[in-house]
Amino acid sequence: MTNRVNVLLMPALLAVLAIMAAAGRAYADGPDSDRPQLHSNRDHLNVQTRVESRRDGVYVQISIHSDTPGDSRPSPHPRTSDDTPSSMVVSTDDSGGSVPPANTGPQERYWSDPTGMYRQTIDGHLVYLTPPPIGDASLSGWQNDLAAHPGETPYLLYVDDHYSGVVWIPQSPQTSAVRLEPMPSSTSPRPSGDDDSTDPREVALYALGHVRLPDVQLRVNPALGLVHLPGWFWVDGYDGRPFGVTRTVHVPPEVGDDVPITVVPADDPRRRGTSFSVSVRLWPSRYRWDFGDGQSLVTTSLGKPHPAESDIRHTYETSSLAYPDGFPVRLAVTFNAEYRVNGGPPQALPSITQAVDYSYRVQEVQSILTGQ
Repeated sequence: MTNRVNVLLMPALLAVLAIMAAAGRAYADGPDSDRPQLHSNRDHLNVQTRVESRRDGVYVQISIHSDTPGDSRPSPHPRTSDDTPSSMVVSTDDSGGSVPPANTGPQERYWSDPTGMYRQTIDGHLVYLTPPPIGDASLSGWQNDLAAHPGETPYLLYVDDHYSGVVWIPQSPQTSAVRLEPMPSSTSPRPSGDDDSTDPREVALYALGHVRLPDVQLRVNPALGLVHLPGWFWVDGYDGRPFGVTRTVHVPPEVGDDVPITVVPADDPRRRGTSFSVSVRLWPSRYRWDFGDGQSLVTTSLGKPHPAESDIRHTYETSSLAYPDGFPVRLAVTFNAEYRVNGGPPQALPSITQAVDYSYRVQEVQSILTGQ
């Protein structure tokens, strides 16, 4: 058992231990050791964890609820704009994102550094996930837990600087991309609505649910990526223009032929049907690029097709050897939507998301010295 643990865990975890020691942070050696308790109201929090493996990575979903009504939450300790890593991810909705931080009110924030992954929730909690420093001296304290979780790697979970338990991550090719971010949106369910209704919004929802979305494709240059060489990404098959559909709704007469003209005259407007038009318009509001190696980016740009130099770039630090088909890249396009009745003022509709997957192989090139 010891040899198996050393092979699977020791190289990465010893490196993490060295980084943590240099950073001056104190962590316990085993799941039963004492951890610092910095905030007394931590005991009033109910922390629930769910781990889900997907093609593009392993997502750790953390839910935090207060067990005490009106419980005041501790202030988190987010990094300032001067020391936040450039890889920080900010999200204001369930689909996550990589948009720059802005002082526009409470936001979810995600970032990482060599010691682990961080999440600042919208209601002020700080979540921290890190591998434990399992060394030769502390391995015996972990052996029972490791034996109970074969094929899994332990991560320590802290909430508001309090140790909250061990999260076990399955060992798989996807483990190289462990994330605290919410899972990115796939193609969202389309609204149904009612095409036979005379309610304009119901008709608009029906049209939105049946409008033809663009044939969005993802392209990258070079076609075969190289480690440490930037790849240029762009959207193909769609130029970013708004699109939509217009439907005409016929409203039957208020008074039918069964009503005698002695009761309602023949020229009464109530005997004539009416109609109105419902125009639905969609436009892209954001493009989320998940590069398959744990990194993501949210833009309003489609990128630029080769041979132009695209502004959507990503550099892979490792090859895609762990992924048989290549890194699982995903592009998710979010379309905002609105409708107008007879050309009147716009009224909001739910946004919809369209996703496309792409497998991108990345190789590592090594130079070989040969004699002459």
